[in-house]
Amino acid sequence: MMDERVVAYFRSMKLDAREAEQVFDLLDYDDSGEVSYEEFVDGCWKLQGEARSLDMKMIQLEVKALGRALRSVQQSMDQSQQKSRRSQVETAEELP
Repeated sequence: MMDERVVAYFRSMKLDAREAEQVFDLLDYDDSGEVSYEEFVDGCWKLQGEARSLDMKMIQLEVKALGRALRSVQQSMDQSQQKSRRSQVETAEELP
């Protein structure tokens, strides 16, 4: 259960305290796993207002995660392609 003061603060900023983990991820700009005082204050000010603002920030977070996943897939594909090329070269060298 969340501290009532935290819930009240989120309410005053027009944020949904039930989405605390997602909000934490949004506030943790440097991906350190911790939210500094500066990150917290700056992030909350940026998120206050209509739900549209929070929704847009959530989408940005998802896009960031998708970008990381895409880079990982690209690296895997590059490695597979390199292995395939090496295998083709080795096979060609073994032919009479």
